[in-house]
Amino acid sequence: MKMNIRDELAMQRTRLAEERTQLAYIRTGLSLIMGGLFFIGFFDGKQQIYVYVGFAGVLFGIVFLSYGFYSYNKTKWIIDKILKRKK
Repeated sequence: MKMNIRDELAMQRTRLAEERTQLAYIRTGLSLIMGGLFFIGFFDGKQQIYVYVGFAGVLFGIVFLSYGFYSYNKTKWIIDKILKRKK
C-alpha cells in the first residue's frame, strides 16, 4: 500500500510536532534544574525549606528531561514503523 502525498505530509507534520514537544520538555526540564540550583546556591542552608525546594526542582527537572527523551524516541519508533509498513 503506497502512501499518497497527503499521508506523507501528515507524517511530516507529526514528526515536527513531536520535535516541538521534545524541545518544550527540554526547556521546562532545564528551567526547573536551573531554578533548583538557584534555590540551593542562594539560600545555602540558611532557610532549609528553600534548599529542599531546590532539590525538588532539580529532581523534577531531571524527570521532565528523561520523560521528554523517552516520549520522543517512542513516538519516533512508532512513526518509522508505520512508514516502513506503508512503503
